[in-house]
Amino acid sequence: MCGITGFFNTFSDAENHHIKISKMVSMIEHRGPDELAYAIDEIMAMATARLSVIDINHGQQPMRDQSNRYWICYNGELYNFIELREELIKYGVRFETSSDTEVVLKAYIYWGLKAFERFNGGYAIVIYDSLEKNIVLVRDRFGKRPLYYSHHKKGLIFASEVKCFLPINDFELSFDENSLANIFSFWTPLPEESPYKGIKQVPPGGYLKFNIKGELLQEQYYQLTPMTSSVSDIKEAQFQVEAALEKSVDLRLRSDVEVGSYLSGGLDSSIISLLASKKLNTQLKTFSIRFESEQFDESDEQLAMANTIDSEHHSVCISDKDIVDNFSKAIYFSEVPVFRTAFVPMYILSSLVKQNGVKVVLTGEGADEGFLGYNIFKELLIRKQWNNYDSVVSKHAALKKLYPYLEHFQDNIKIFSALFDNFSSNQNDPLFSHRLRFHNSKFSQRLLNNNWDANSHLIKYMDARINSSNGKSMAKAQWLEFNTLLHGYLLSTQGDRMSFSHGVEARLPFMDHNVIECANRLHLNLKIADGYDEKHILKKVFSDRLPKNIIKKNKQPYRAPDASAFLSVQDAEWRDLLNDSNNIADMGFLDTAFVSKFISKLMKSSTKTISQRENQTFIFLLSLLSIHNQFMSPKYRNISVSPKVACRFDLR
Repeated sequence: MCGITGFFNTFSDAENHHIKISKMVSMIEHRGPDELAYAIDEIMAMATARLSVIDINHGQQPMRDQSNRYWICYNGELYNFIELREELIKYGVRFETSSDTEVVLKAYIYWGLKAFERFNGGYAIVIYDSLEKNIVLVRDRFGKRPLYYSHHKKGLIFASEVKCFLPINDFELSFDENSLANIFSFWTPLPEESPYKGIKQVPPGGYLKFNIKGELLQEQYYQLTPMTSSVSDIKEAQFQVEAALEKSVDLRLRSDVEVGSYLSGGLDSSIISLLASKKLNTQLKTFSIRFESEQFDESDEQLAMANTIDSEHHSVCISDKDIVDNFSKAIYFSEVPVFRTAFVPMYILSSLVKQNGVKVVLTGEGADEGFLGYNIFKELLIRKQWNNYDSVVSKHAALKKLYPYLEHFQDNIKIFSALFDNFSSNQNDPLFSHRLRFHNSKFSQRLLNNNWDANSHLIKYMDARINSSNGKSMAKAQWLEFNTLLHGYLLSTQGDRMSFSHGVEARLPFMDHNVIECANRLHLNLKIADGYDEKHILKKVFSDRLPKNIIKKNKQPYRAPDASAFLSVQDAEWRDLLNDSNNIADMGFLDTAFVSKFISKLMKSSTKTISQRENQTFIFLLSLLSIHNQFMSPKYRNISVSPKVACRFDLR
């Protein structure tokens, strides 16, 4: 596992490319602090920052095959590398190491572009063919690992993180206003976009092939499998789900270093920690976030689960001051404007993991998307039958069961009922499932001084990939979750970026494509029983092995203090950012009048009266200003080279 970066066919005689590639890889030393190395020839420079997990002594990168024709930079883990290695050996392929990196490279050499369909893992891969003079950029099925690229001159620059582009002297990093409007509308960049002009992402489940002529081919090797409801028997469903999860956890425990587990106190991480503890021969280390505020704390459930599996449990307590003090540090690694602060505790948690000598952790992400755990799916079911309720009383009763843990929802049931009245009629709308959420984001869009129609852009993006006009609203809702919140925030900002900020690799058993495909074969009632009991099948499978308070607990999203944390802590840094009117005006695309009025109002507000949309808008604004301050300042052009950087191959 590591970070990768490089450039292809962008050379000029005036530049020292050894220094340039060394600076680029130095920017992501945090992703792979064990080894930093690069390879270079007359048209290609590629580098890795390696976190040694598999074949520690022989898995160095960049790696090349015995013929010296193919080179690889690889950020990720191929969990089924043992099976693929054995298959390739039967075909006469020879191996020099026991690393999964060599399996990826040899699989590509043997099967070509079809190799990616065989991979089970989280990865971003760049393979260079020095004979044909082309490169292939590949990303895992769901985008667990990042891979950015940009056309530059006649060539291509690529990297695991955008900050690697900063050492390119003639590359100017600037915000893309339309992309920012998309982010403010549906909380994340779309899978192929970034917040920056001229920088894109390799799509999840896709690859790019780029040659020396500047020709670019883009293809998908994987698409999210549609829901079929082909399995309706609960006994059969239980058997299939448990088998798929056990296999997934088994694969993700393959490591030459210790594997730990995150334990949030919820159902998903508890299941993964349970399965991992049964498979390991040693005591599992678990890691949790606690909060000073009882509103966010789930430490009772965390301790109950740790005691159940007898894990070596570690936790860190988060205060409002911790959120404020670490916000800009975490933003440095996220590189994307955010709508909430929940990623900051994850940044702190990964530091705790590193302090305890653990490089790899299992997490529970993906269960809510695969097994329909989010309230937005239950909300969709209610909105679909909204006009069939026989009275206002029955409508209110349905809503009260939807969010039992939200006091403000219960206290304002008439207001929410009116919202459902307004957003439950046009069920042919491609964004029907998310229209209410996106409506609530309109306030944040007022930060920007443009008229970009983000929702229309999203519909066009959907139409190019799925039939957004079909009547399967739940399938569309799931697709939207996979391609917005999951990909752009949970797997990225809150996931990969925060874990790798301290050189920790997160593995996601629920995100195994076999588990997702298993879930999508299940009848809807097995996932949302009676329209309210989310992830019903998971509770049935593990009901007798998990603490009762975890099984019976209502779905509660992981949250952290947002604007209230900043308003309650006296801190000069964030106040200076918001009060720098010249900097705000110089950005050019912000509505300065609205920003000024919004900041003034918020500063005078009580933390108890700040609305959700104001919370969201405040965090968006603060994170945007923090990114601008950290990455678009001239000081970041003076980048030093890490003393760890070494040249592995120089064929110039």
